[in-house]
Amino acid sequence: MTRRKNTIVLGGGIVALLFLIGVYLEIMSKPNFEDFCLDGKPIQARLCPVKDDRAAIVTVISDDGFYESGLILNELARERDLHVTVAGTVGNLSERLQEWQSIEKEGYIEVISHSYSHLKINEETNPPYQAVLHEYACSKEWFEKRFATPAFCFVTPNNNTSENGYGILRNYSFLAVRQGQRGENSLSPVYGRKPGEWLNLKTRGIGDVKTTAERNAWVDKTIGEGRWLIEMWHDVSPDGDVHYQPISTAMAAEHLDYLAQRSAEGAIWVAPFTQAVSYIYQRQNTTVRAFLKGELIAVKAERSAKKLPNGKELPWNEFNTPLSVEIVLPKDWKGIRAYKGYEARVVKKNKNEGRYLVDIAPTDDILYLERIY
Repeated sequence: MTRRKNTIVLGGGIVALLFLIGVYLEIMSKPNFEDFCLDGKPIQARLCPVKDDRAAIVTVISDDGFYESGLILNELARERDLHVTVAGTVGNLSERLQEWQSIEKEGYIEVISHSYSHLKINEETNPPYQAVLHEYACSKEWFEKRFATPAFCFVTPNNNTSENGYGILRNYSFLAVRQGQRGENSLSPVYGRKPGEWLNLKTRGIGDVKTTAERNAWVDKTIGEGRWLIEMWHDVSPDGDVHYQPISTAMAAEHLDYLAQRSAEGAIWVAPFTQAVSYIYQRQNTTVRAFLKGELIAVKAERSAKKLPNGKELPWNEFNTPLSVEIVLPKDWKGIRAYKGYEARVVKKNKNEGRYLVDIAPTDDILYLERIY
């Protein structure tokens, strides 16, 4: 028995030793970025202004959160594989909470806050601080507990706010707020409260015009100018006759068809609000470097320590879309793919020999790519 026990112990020890050797060899075989910096050759890499290097961003936000409208919009988005945003009040969403959670899980609609009860907040009404805090900060907490969508975006009720409101938006780390000034936004807003800045993003109201052609023209203008269009929708209904600035199911389908078409052409990125915000904030606070050594390319995303004006760190772990990096390959390389142990989407740019788009996830620091023969 003693000899058998010794054999078992010895065998177990050998297995453990072999495992540790394997782990050590794996660690030692992994590339070291510092080696690439010292011995490698820098190659051209840039962060694309828009995901997949599209010309512009279009974001659809449907306000208020009435359930029947959400059902129709979800079906329309699913049929076209588009991703949109519903900004709902706590009062509206809580009436059908489980149903809204199921819609969110499908993945075509993200759900963000449009306040607690749609209290009218502006300098004329000027509600007390505690009332505004409840509408903004308490609703943010309610959404964080019940939905998977990040809660750092907000849509103000009645498209405006007050001095107290701006203070709360800043103190509670809201990254982006859509209000009511008409127009398109820059692809790189600054943090502030002027129209077009992060706390006062511009919009186009779906009911501001009457025809699909006019709405599609917004998209063409946005592409031509290289900007970010946020469309403010409200209720989608069969006849387009419910609540504020409604749109019929048929006309909604026509416009979404056009968004899907321009997306398929590679002209626009149709992005939900939190994804567009995630992408732009990352790009504003990230630089990339790339080096070639042997058969490998190392790409490093270096994120700044920049903080928000309230002194808090950016919520890197909540950002929910990767950055697109354009890599220019050596002329004799046929292609690249993610190196073993790493994951990344790699896409060759049409009609651009040697230019590839590579995804860098928000949690990635270094990505290694290997040569394809």
